Amino acid sequence: MNKPITDCISENLAGLYITPAHHQQLMQNITGGTKVKKKLTLSLIMALAFILLAVTALAAIVLTRSPQADALARARKALVEKYGLTHATLGNFSAFDKQEGDQWTVRFTSGFLHPSLVGEYKVILDKNSAQASWSFDDVDRATWEKAGLESPVWGQPQLAQALSNPEAADAINMKRYQENPTPPDPNMPDPKVLEGLDKDASYWNGEIVRDATPGQGDLTREQALEIAYQAFAEDFGLTRAELEAGTINHANFHTRDSGGTLWGFGIVIEKDGMLMDCGIMMDGKTGEVLYTNVITGGNG
Repeated sequence: MNKPITDCISENLAGLYITPAHHQQLMQNITGGTKVKKKLTLSLIMALAFILLAVTALAAIVLTRSPQADALARARKALVEKYGLTHATLGNFSAFDKQEGDQWTVRFTSGFLHPSLVGEYKVILDKNSAQASWSFDDVDRATWEKAGLESPVWGQPQLAQALSNPEAADAINMKRYQENPTPPDPNMPDPKVLEGLDKDASYWNGEIVRDATPGQGDLTREQALEIAYQAFAEDFGLTRAELEAGTINHANFHTRDSGGTLWGFGIVIEKDGMLMDCGIMMDGKTGEVLYTNVITGGNG
């Protein structure tokens, strides 16, 4: 098969999903099991059969997300829509979420850029809405919307400039820290949480996880990697070619002290001349996406 043709079909059918019932009905229509008003030509039958196979293959992985992962994805989308942030500039921030009943609050703070420069983004979500805000919403947009890195606050324009000109951004950022040191981020876990634990133990999302080997009923590395690729494509707008050209930083399997298993991947992608470190954690058996994140700049 001509590769450009298959690539084109994969790209344009990537959002389609076919159920077993649809599969059976389409097969009946192709083979004559269900009467149709017009006779199908051989070429049309072959074309329909090819499309069916392509769609079925693409539908083999249907992502499921935990409520936390869904809240994070919706929060990022809300910030992209309201403030024009991109996945690359959002990579300067770490997301911290909190659930209260059916409501989620997701805060985005930078562990590297001074808070007096970039502020904090917050998204409050319920089942039907996502309300995004920025701690600098009251700052006149005219002071920063078309300004450079000399702007008193950094929105999307300055964040993008900081990624393309890190030396200049670092100089301004470090000057802010010298003038106004900040206390440690209270959202970050206390390093003491790992004291006394075995070397195969690590801390993730409020729990202790331990290095292990997949067992019966767990996803294989290849199966889990396919889920990671699809999640990164959906969450961060990456193409399959960009993902496969990336470098797998780590591929770790863990057992959870709370029960169950996890697969975690970190893949470094180059997009538009910029490195993006994409991370994911998923359930080791079901593949449910539990968390995705992207790091750019000096964050992380």
